[in-house]
Amino acid sequence: MVCRLVDDKQERKLYRDTIVKKVSQVVDAMAIDCMTGLNGINVVFYQICWEIVKVDFTDALQDFLNGTQLPVSFVAITIVLIPKVKSPTQWTKFQPISLCDTYNKFWTKLLNKQHKVLLPDLVVLN
Repeated sequence: MVCRLVDDKQERKLYRDTIVKKVSQVVDAMAIDCMTGLNGINVVFYQICWEIVKVDFTDALQDFLNGTQLPVSFVAITIVLIPKVKSPTQWTKFQPISLCDTYNKFWTKLLNKQHKVLLPDLVVLN
């Protein structure tokens, strides 16, 4: 018989501390000159206010990783056409750019970091 020394609550706290640490590393590593997201909040906000928002942010991440659908505002991307010349008259005279929320950028970076170690084993050279 194996005696369990850590209860469920303690286990969740240990797991949360690990997740918060990983998430904090990604937030700290994000470039501060990134554009503001559609909600007007940029990376600098999260870096400065991290101690205040980290638990809610991490809980949202856990929900996402457990299959909860994120609100559309978290994953929405807006495509904007920037004119390359003054008074453009053709589509080729515009440069499309995509604007996405800081959450979207964050999830992408976190998932990329998590899967980066697996990719060499998953990619087969022909």
